[in-house]
Amino acid sequence: MRSIGIDLERDRPMETALWPSICTKAEEAHVRAQPVEWQGHLMIRLFSAKEAVYKWQYPQTHRMLEFSQVEVNWLGDGPEARFVAQVKGAGKLGPVQGQCLVHEDLVVSLVCMR
Repeated sequence: MRSIGIDLERDRPMETALWPSICTKAEEAHVRAQPVEWQGHLMIRLFSAKEAVYKWQYPQTHRMLEFSQVEVNWLGDGPEARFVAQVKGAGKLGPVQGQCLVHEDLVVSLVCMR
């Protein structure tokens, strides 16, 4: 593996007050378009995906990124959703694919590149 990023979070709804610091406007619009009872859970998945992307890119770039510099586009829904993340301000890194899994009360996000 050239680089790998893994993140684990408790599958608990994230407080809405934190959302603006974590997501882009497009990401927030996607979450708010979902059923209200799932929005906080979807936000914790988004947070976990972005953390995995950060952990994947850092060994390659040695750059600290803001949440706004990583935009996640989901390729599906459910307990095993895949995503594509675009990293802004991290040199020549192109889009990266990842996966977000939910098992029991854990959200697990993974990004890797060969």
